[in-house]
Amino acid sequence: MLGKLIKYEFRATQRTILPLLAASLVLGVLANFSMRSIGREHSVFVQVLTSALLMFFGLSIFACLLMSLVMMIQRFQRNLLTDEGYLMFTLPVSVHALLWSKLIVSVVWFAAAGVVCLLSMFTSVVHVDLIGEIGPLLHSLFTELPPGTVATAAEILLLLLLGSICTCLLFYAAMATGFSFARHKWLLSVLCFFALCIIGQIFGVSTMTSWIGSSVSVFADDAMKMVQWTLLITSVTLVVYSALLYLLTWFMLRRRLNLE
Repeated sequence: MLGKLIKYEFRATQRTILPLLAASLVLGVLANFSMRSIGREHSVFVQVLTSALLMFFGLSIFACLLMSLVMMIQRFQRNLLTDEGYLMFTLPVSVHALLWSKLIVSVVWFAAAGVVCLLSMFTSVVHVDLIGEIGPLLHSLFTELPPGTVATAAEILLLLLLGSICTCLLFYAAMATGFSFARHKWLLSVLCFFALCIIGQIFGVSTMTSWIGSSVSVFADDAMKMVQWTLLITSVTLVVYSALLYLLTWFMLRRRLNLE
């Protein structure tokens, strides 16, 4: 049933975000051509067109990132915390399945928006003649990397994934808590969001401070090892905090649900 929920969630969200992702890629290519044409053409029309394309390109990147966040908040609130919740919670699925379907789809769209934005920025500046040299350049880059760089890059990607999950759960927990009250639901959700952020900051800073203080002397001669272990501790901290946010969200939806 979880697969069906994820499929339905993708169908409901792709109509909004896919056009934005496609527009960002197209505008990146157009921005590339327009910036190269400005060196050959000095007319006012070309300059105005280039400026407009660059402006729309920047707006498209911002819109992709913003819409993925807005859509994540909107889908959770509409499906689970309003009248639609009466239908969703009568389905023969658990609260865990409902939560995981929202979480998986939101994280996928976060990742897609990030990849597309990076690809769009790359296509907006890369020279056409250099495209054929990207493969050999990447090969030589990976063969000459210092030991441990690939592992560090993998840990950074894992940290980004965990950060996306934690961000979603932070909003979910805040909304599930705020909407459990009878009045001022959005105001209380915002207050819960900031309260959870403060708690997370205290938890993260205290954990990292104690770790760095105890590891400086141990990894004094190996900076790469210290970076890797710091990333690992940060990932574990995010996992623990995300688990607590998940449990809070589940409890509020399971025990304190107050639909509009």
